[in-house]
Amino acid sequence: MTSVTSLVAVMATLPDAPAQPAMPIRARLAPLLVWAVASWRIPPPAQARLLALAGEAGPQALALNSSAVYVGVSAGGALGGLLIEGYGPGALPVGAAVAELLALLSFWWASRQSQAAGSAASERTRSGSAPVAT
Repeated sequence: MTSVTSLVAVMATLPDAPAQPAMPIRARLAPLLVWAVASWRIPPPAQARLLALAGEAGPQALALNSSAVYVGVSAGGALGGLLIEGYGPGALPVGAAVAELLALLSFWWASRQSQAAGSAASERTRSGSAPVAT
């Protein structure tokens, strides 16, 4: 979640970058460095979590994850093109920040669902009504 939050913060700082072409590259380097580090910190823990959750179906889960990444890249390119066409290049960071906020919301929602499922399972175990494997 820290990486996604960092991405939101970086994208929120970049909307005026295309409007200031004379801005030195050094001024843009720090946010881009944070963006690069944050974006490459996301896949390893996500893949480790997928493997842990998928059990024996881990390789298939990773394959589906890779496919979803490529679909996301394609959809992001299409939406980015629409943003540029409709609003100009300055809209790209704003659109990216919105996408990252949606990612944070989905992480939060998944975490809540996982906690609720864990609480329900532990309650069933304590009450003795845990399902019996056949």
